[in-house]
Amino acid sequence: MSLRDVKKERTAENFRAAIKRIVNQQPVNKIFQQKLKEGKALKLNPTNVEKEAGLSYGSTKNHPDILREIDEHNKPKADNKESTSKEKATTAELRKEIKELKKKLQEKTNDYDTLEDVNKKLHEYCRGMISALFEKIPQEQREGLFKEHINTDGDNVVPFHKG
Repeated sequence: MSLRDVKKERTAENFRAAIKRIVNQQPVNKIFQQKLKEGKALKLNPTNVEKEAGLSYGSTKNHPDILREIDEHNKPKADNKESTSKEKATTAELRKEIKELKKKLQEKTNDYDTLEDVNKKLHEYCRGMISALFEKIPQEQREGLFKEHINTDGDNVVPFHKG
């Protein structure tokens, strides 16, 4: 075996080890460790395998067997047809639930808008009633009422005097 073949086999072993680490979500590459801490999953592709193995970009192109391994890991398994149909059923159920929730949200939004309109009308009615009652109080009593409230409450209300 030539030196070239030995180096090529060593590189392939490094790639296989990198594939295992990526599949097991246990990388040694600092960038990939940070991604895992952020809650992101690592994707198995030639570029990530090269980075994890610490080798240069494009070096997997000289290793078709490694590229086949990566493709094999990424292919959906034939025995997963049952789980795929379950996932489709779950997805359909979730979509139905989302549709129902959107409908409920729209109903609640309509209720909110209706209640907001009713509230505005009630406020207008109350202002009209207060205004009508205010007109029933004689002028000399009105001034006395305001002075009492301003002096006793201690609020930040500044009295307004005609002057």
